[in-house]
Parts: sequence; C-alpha cells; structure tokens
Amino acid sequence: MNMQNMKCRFIVNPFFWFTFVWTLILLIHTLNMLEIYPAAPTELFIFMIGILLLSVVFGVIYQKVFLKGRTQIALDNDNPNWVWIIACLGGFILEVLYSRMIPILEVFKGNTSSYQEFGIPHFTFVIVSMTIALTGIASVKLFYGKEHKGIHIATILMCLGIFLLSYSRGILIFAFLIVLAVFLTKIRFSLSTIVFLIVLAVIGSILFNAAGNIRQNAAFNDSTYIMDIAGFKDEYRFLSPFSWVITYVDTPLGNLCYNFVNVEPLNDTTGLLSQLIPDFISKRIFPNYNSSLVLVQPGLTASSMFAGGYKYYGLLGMFLSYIELVALVFICAFVTRKNTKIFLATTASLSIMAAMTFFDNMVTYSGYSFFLIFYIIYRFFAHDDTEYIMSQQVIDYIIINYDDFEELLA
Repeated sequence: MNMQNMKCRFIVNPFFWFTFVWTLILLIHTLNMLEIYPAAPTELFIFMIGILLLSVVFGVIYQKVFLKGRTQIALDNDNPNWVWIIACLGGFILEVLYSRMIPILEVFKGNTSSYQEFGIPHFTFVIVSMTIALTGIASVKLFYGKEHKGIHIATILMCLGIFLLSYSRGILIFAFLIVLAVFLTKIRFSLSTIVFLIVLAVIGSILFNAAGNIRQNAAFNDSTYIMDIAGFKDEYRFLSPFSWVITYVDTPLGNLCYNFVNVEPLNDTTGLLSQLIPDFISKRIFPNYNSSLVLVQPGLTASSMFAGGYKYYGLLGMFLSYIELVALVFICAFVTRKNTKIFLATTASLSIMAAMTFFDNMVTYSGYSFFLIFYIIYRFFAHDDTEYIMSQQVIDYIIINYDDFEELLA
C-alpha cells in the first residue's frame, strides 16, 4: 500500500472555504461597484457575521475530528478506473449523437444558447455527476499515487474537456477547482504559493471574462454588455477585463439584499420544505415552488444558497439552509472517513461546494451535489485503510524510539 503525507490540511476544510469566500463577498459588496444593488441591510449583515463566526467554530471541529488524524493518504492501488472512464466518455458521446451537436462549436458559430439544449433528459445530469466524481478520484490518484500518472492526467483532461466541449463554464470551473484543491494539499504554503494562486486567479478570470463576451456575440475583450446591464460605476469601469467575474461575485448577495429591502418573505412552510430537498425531487413534488427572487436585472439571476430560504421563511429559512449544508459536510466526511483516498476526494469536493454557496444552493442543486453519491458508492466497494495507517504509525514510532522501548522492557 502506497502512503504519502498531506502537507496542507486546512485547504480541504469546507468551513475554511465558506468563511473565506463569504468574507470576500461581503467586502466586495461594500465597495458598491454595481449601481443596481443596495448595500447590505444591518439585520442581514449581522446575520452573515453570525454565520461566519459559527463557520469558524465548525471549521475547528472539522479540523480536529476529520483532518487532524488523516495526515497520510493511503492508496491500496492507483490503477485507473477504466469502467468509470469508459462510462463517462461513452455517455458524453451518446449526448453528442442525441443532440447532434457539440455546444462549444455551436457557440463559435453564433448559436449562443446551444449549451442549454445539449444532452439527454434524465441522463445528462447522471453522466455529469459521474464525470465530476471521476475528476476527484483521478486527482487523488495522480497526486498521491506512484504509477499510471500519464493515464490519470489524461483522465482529468478528458473530464475537463467534456465540460469544455459542453460549454458548461460553471461545472468546468467547479471540477478544475477540485483538482486544484487536491493538488494544494501536497504543497506547503509560502509567499510563492500565494503569488502562484493570485496569478492563476487573474488568468482564470480573464479567460472567464472572454468566454462571457464571446457567448454574447461580442469580441473577446468587449465587456460592454455585462458592464451596462450590471450598472458598473464609472470609477470601476477600468476593471472591464474582470467585469464578468465581479458581476458573478456581487450579483447573488446583491439580489438577496434587494429582496431583503423590498420583498417580505412568504412564511410558507411547504415552500421552505421545497427548498430543503434535492431539486430533482422538489420539481416533481412541489412544482409550483422555486427559489427565484424578485430581480433588479432579469439577466442576472443568481441569488446565493440563501435565496429559497429567505423567500419562504426569512432569516429562519436562511439559517436552516446553512444548517443543511453543515449536516451534509459532516455526514459525507463521516461516511468516507475510513478510506483516505475517497475521503480526500470528498472533502476537497465539499470544500469547493462550500466556496460556491455564494452563487447557488449547492446542497439541493443536484447538478452540483449528486456526484457525492458516487463517492459514497465507491467507498463501499473500496478497502478501509484507517486501521492500516494507525498500525503503520505505531510501528514507525516503535522503530524510531526502539532504544527507549528496549530499556523499558528490560
């Protein structure tokens, strides 16, 4: 069995990411770059500060319970998951044949809505979920395994390529960030690491911005569309190369603030329940309920993970949505904890999910959460390694301290 140490554990703590991202969101919103959104009301601001403090507490608990004792990642084998790979690739090919197109090629032809029409009903989200999960497992095997590195790189590139060809920008970024999170556990943080991440974020933002402009049939460097509908203030228009990212970051909290100021919650228990169960179930049982809020700008629809909770039960609904996220994180970590390979893929994925809660409810949005099922299923087909690691640590300790043990036994 191959074992390697995690050099950085906090990077795969979901509550660290939740706290970091939401703190950044609040800071950006206070800059008031977009004219269309109001400042955060005092009551909402205090609620968010309370949630952030609670997340720090949960983060400490998570670190002690799940990360502190799992510094070593054990791989019983790092063989490629060929059946999984073939299923994902074959599924994508079936989608192409069914849809008779490849979305990214259609976008370059001017058909900017093609990605919305791509896929096979009731099948695509399963293939997407399988592909996301495969990305996480292949990343762990790549960075912590000793063999088949070329195949694991090819597997990750295949998965990211599928999302690129599907023009699924959100899921492409999501999957890439899972790979990045796993990679970052292998290195010790330093000034050069921080600089690298900043440079990577800048490059990624520019590419994301260019993709957004192209999708609107504009030149890659023409951000007029997004800056006009978002109401960028004149003093911030110099940030046009990052305008899509800034808008995506500020819009969810902006929409929530607008509704908090102008729209009373419905206080509807059934509606709240509909927001606490997976969307593929909710759409069938409660088809008349959704998380959509009143929008300042119809083209900017994101409203964060708290949208549905606020719509149907105000601050209480928002708090329950947060507690649901907390429960999901601890349950998934607990179920996968005995296999460090699967646990690392799971906690890295949960970390990115927690980071992206500023954009949508990652718990109930099946497109971004259903893939966790494949980790759990895989966990029950894999061998536990916790006992092996613990016994190996004991053996290593005895070897290192052999003279002391010999003296004690004498």
